[in-house]
Amino acid sequence: MPQVPGYDLSGAQGAPVTLPDEWFAERVSRGALYQAVRAYEANQRQGTAATLTRGMVSGSTAKPWRQKGTGRARAGTRKSPIWTGGGITFGPHPRDHRQKVPRGLRRLALRSALRQKLDEDALFAVTLDPFDRPRTARLARALGSITDGRAVLLLTAGYDENLHLSGRNIERLTLKQLKDVTAYEVIRASVVLIETAALEGGLGWLASGAGAETE
Repeated sequence: MPQVPGYDLSGAQGAPVTLPDEWFAERVSRGALYQAVRAYEANQRQGTAATLTRGMVSGSTAKPWRQKGTGRARAGTRKSPIWTGGGITFGPHPRDHRQKVPRGLRRLALRSALRQKLDEDALFAVTLDPFDRPRTARLARALGSITDGRAVLLLTAGYDENLHLSGRNIERLTLKQLKDVTAYEVIRASVVLIETAALEGGLGWLASGAGAETE
């Protein structure tokens, strides 16, 4: 079973934490990571880019000049795409860029992303004591001693309002519940910290045998 260094909120290193085999037994799937990250980025696009075609441009529909006898090229409308201020040919129009990824593929990509961080020695476990109130300085000191100022993704077992309030103003820190994280967010972080309670929670939904239905 793979192990990762364990820390507490004082920044002190404790005993190594054993990771579940069902999460890390397989190799990194580059194909699953590619598809998941590509879909994530596509789903962030608003798809609102738009241009005016010749039928949308405002202006007269009258013929600019007579067909023959002027010495100039024939012209039927000022809205022609070859005229300044005319319509745009084959320009972008609003569209939905969203891509659906099967649930099983999303889980495979997330396991692969976590395994990659493990292979890079950038995955750690941390024991989070309850916060009785927001304590930004306390959390910042602990993270600084563990991660050396690198971009951090802190994955928690559940939602702790005081913890999230403590971390929302810390630069280069992203706080997420483990059940809500995506492969893209794991790959993007320099260091990933997982709460030990999440590792002990028996989250079978991440195992390779989980369903593969499409959402």
